Amino acid sequence: MIENTPESLVLSVGAINGSGPESYEWRMAMRPLAARVRHLREGVSSPLCVNVVYFIPGPTVQIDFEGVRTGSFSRAKRDLIVQAALPEQPALPYDEILRALMVASIDAAEAFAKRRKIAESLPQLRDLVGKL
Repeated sequence: MIENTPESLVLSVGAINGSGPESYEWRMAMRPLAARVRHLREGVSSPLCVNVVYFIPGPTVQIDFEGVRTGSFSRAKRDLIVQAALPEQPALPYDEILRALMVASIDAAEAFAKRRKIAESLPQLRDLVGKL
């Protein structure tokens, strides 16, 4: 098992902006989520860092998947990018969708960590996301 990561890197939020009409609402909904993640991750460590990158649909970003998928991984930094596809026409409030995709991202990261024998589970990240 790999040693724990520094807490400042344990979970982060990013976005790929499609510049569509919905992008402003998505970005505004992400701000409080990202701030809450920054606050809650203080003092938390994990064997895997997870960067959740939300894909905002629009003319400049064509999203070819639904839900979440794992992206690039840096073994040296123990950093995994998890990509989360946002819907063009949300059926639920933005913040609910963002939180649900964050939970799904941790599920995907945990499965990745187990497959790669990094960790059997990521309880620290799961607890952090449970507080959002």
